[in-house]
Amino acid sequence: MAAAMVILARRRIDWPVVTRECRWLIIFYLYLLLSTLWSDYTFISFKRWVRDVGDVVMVLVILTEADPIEAFRWVLLRVAYVLVPLSALFVKYYPDLGRYYNEWTWETGYCGATNNKNSLGLLAMWSGLLLLWQIMDVYRRRGRSMTLRLLWPDLLVLSMSLWLLSLAQSSTSLACFILGVVILFGSRLQMAKANLKNVEWCFAGIAAVMLIMTLNPGFRGAIAGTFGRDADLTNRTEIWDWALHLGTNPLFGSGFSSTLLTFSNEPFVAQSHLSHVHNGYLQTYVDSGMIGVCLLLAILYSAGRNAVKQLSGHSAFGHLFLALFFSCLFYNYTEVAFDRSNTVGFLIWIMAAYGVAANAPFLQKEVTEKLADDCAPMANGI
Repeated sequence: MAAAMVILARRRIDWPVVTRECRWLIIFYLYLLLSTLWSDYTFISFKRWVRDVGDVVMVLVILTEADPIEAFRWVLLRVAYVLVPLSALFVKYYPDLGRYYNEWTWETGYCGATNNKNSLGLLAMWSGLLLLWQIMDVYRRRGRSMTLRLLWPDLLVLSMSLWLLSLAQSSTSLACFILGVVILFGSRLQMAKANLKNVEWCFAGIAAVMLIMTLNPGFRGAIAGTFGRDADLTNRTEIWDWALHLGTNPLFGSGFSSTLLTFSNEPFVAQSHLSHVHNGYLQTYVDSGMIGVCLLLAILYSAGRNAVKQLSGHSAFGHLFLALFFSCLFYNYTEVAFDRSNTVGFLIWIMAAYGVAANAPFLQKEVTEKLADDCAPMANGI
């Protein structure tokens, strides 16, 4: 983080532009910093805030690069190129590193280069969407000979991602991958392009589905059953009910990342070894109250607006941003990825702050021209 701050200080950055484009992200983290004051464990809460704010610092490092589009693409691609094959190697040939036993059922779980099956599923989910987008959009803009030469590594890593996704048995990651693929392809339809102004209804539809799943066990069971899970989503509904009856302050919460510290002596926490409440929106509520939830929704709105803006402007990132955005929304229904140094949260912050790259007067003229060329409409029918 210190090195990143030195890098940012050495760049010719128009900080008023950065502040304007990242205003909701900045206000959110300032409020989270303030919330550490009413935590029962202020110093621990503050240390966790310092660690998590590093995500915002790294977002700014990427978006203030000379070519932010290529910087963002290559950061994700390099992570996928390294961790996906490494995970396959660990699972296949180094079981002491790539596998583990479930402490309750003693069934074999697969973690690869991560630390649990859900993290492995998450890695495979976003890597698969990224590689699909690169094959469909990035290479299509290049010549056939270059496509044939460059395509096979992506297909190989994509096949590994799909194999790891099925092996991890992470229903949330699988559902989010399917949703992302549907959006990645569906956003190319002429009907979708003609109705981009109504994308807010898709946001409302996702919210409605999650609400109905929460309130209607029958509907929830039908959806969960298609992914081999029961209606209580592997005891998650029991955890949600417990979290809602903790008695935390509904307006301010219990302080940043403090809820499970404050209630660490509860038998339920001690028995289940909870690290979070398995719902990103509920976790934000119990930690930072309705104020935190409203600020989070403002960030999500900014991220969604930027995703739609990139798609309507025929940007190279338009389809990928929209697919990742809705996948990230749904991922937080059963997992916690907001302000947790999680890849999903990092992607949302990137999208919410992407206006820094799109409105970058601090870039040199020739770099700005290259950025505009990269965001130009794809040739012949895209």
